[in-house]
Amino acid sequence: DKQVGMEVDTKVGLQGTYKFTDAISGTAQLLTKYRAEGQYKPEFEWAFAKWQATPGLSIRAGRIGAPYFMVSDFRDVGFANTAIRPPLDVYGQVPVSSADGGDISYQMNLGGATITSTLWGGSAKNKYASALRSSGVNVDPVTVKLKNGVGLNFNVELDDGLAFRVGHSQGKLTIESDTIDTLLTGFNGIANNGAAPSNLRAIAAQAASSILTENTKATFTGVGASLDRDNIVLAAEYTLRRVKNGSVGDTTGWYALGGYRFGSFLPYVIVSKLKFDESNAAVPSNLSSLNALGTQAQRLVASTPVALSTQYVQQSTNSVGVRWDAMRNTAV
Repeated sequence: DKQVGMEVDTKVGLQGTYKFTDAISGTAQLLTKYRAEGQYKPEFEWAFAKWQATPGLSIRAGRIGAPYFMVSDFRDVGFANTAIRPPLDVYGQVPVSSADGGDISYQMNLGGATITSTLWGGSAKNKYASALRSSGVNVDPVTVKLKNGVGLNFNVELDDGLAFRVGHSQGKLTIESDTIDTLLTGFNGIANNGAAPSNLRAIAAQAASSILTENTKATFTGVGASLDRDNIVLAAEYTLRRVKNGSVGDTTGWYALGGYRFGSFLPYVIVSKLKFDESNAAVPSNLSSLNALGTQAQRLVASTPVALSTQYVQQSTNSVGVRWDAMRNTAV
């Protein structure tokens, strides 16, 4: 819309590290930002212990950053990003930024390249505002849970400012939504109603199964590259989200950023796109048959496509901006 708001990009964070020994340390990061509940709320984004077993091998355990993207570790740090925020068409696909678990990283130098491989695992939970809010519907935030998450990432940094990244993650996804829960309650009520015709009970059971996202296999794959050489700044990412079944759809996202420094000024352009590939909710084509059961069933049938349409998001974004490094520690 045309309203101006300070909520989304206004954040404050505090991070600290304490070294117990030369090899063992603890790190915590407390981040306050505008949350899905509609208020600023501090939460621990990181809280982990780290063992630097060898100069190239490190092991962390606790709450770590979930490394889904190229700039996962500093996605909320405005000063570290060229633009105000990483492009939402890509970074909005996974509303989880930290995980409770651990990782093992190994770094080696090969010629003029630094190669880092990271194997991570854990579980995550986060809330995000329902898309129905934009249409004035008063609904509670949606809760996304990821269990048994595991991922493998490779990063290659070259001496000339060129870097590459590829990563793949998977886990068991569960979505808790008041809207979906209402639909499930309605369909299950019909499916378990012995007085309803058997064919309609079967349709209702199939509809409930198709929209349920509970311990569903989900994968996320991303590749990216960046270049910061002399006055040239380039970056791009391409990502795929795939969910086996349920109310969450499959998506593809990408962006390309280009900029050129003129002294302390860095003008840039970004082109990004989010594409909705496929709905995983195989709602029965004869769902309207349930209308024969009366007014409540008719409302249920009419509400189903409205609720599922919140996943049918496709958008492209063209951005232009300027970063000004006004002082040593200040960027505008």
